Amino acid sequence: MTGSETIPVILLSDKLSIVTQHHLLTRVPVKLDLENWNNASWVYLFENLCKGYEVLKYIKGSSDDATTSTTTPLTPEELKVDTVVLSWIFTTLSDTFQARLVVEHPQSAKKAWDLIIEIFNDNKRLAPLH
Repeated sequence: MTGSETIPVILLSDKLSIVTQHHLLTRVPVKLDLENWNNASWVYLFENLCKGYEVLKYIKGSSDDATTSTTTPLTPEELKVDTVVLSWIFTTLSDTFQARLVVEHPQSAKKAWDLIIEIFNDNKRLAPLH
């Protein structure tokens, strides 16, 4: 290798785009469903998927977000990554949960994540005690 050769840079969004549905559903084998109360399993598996691809900040936010009152706009590359993570979320939801979330039109993976957490927290409060 000579000094004039360059190593190609592969963008994170390109790496994430090649994650197939099969691979995604292997890593997150449960569909999030309100009726099955499987949110703890789904959250655990989905967070691990995001940790593995180093995209956890797209659903949890970054530590910088917690210390400032304003958020920095995402770069075009970050917007692509966010869109991929948002598609992962929708892919791993049950049909009825997808329909419920689509009505909300979350514009980012974090907004979708926060809505999911809010919906499950609301359902816990409304669930009858057995």
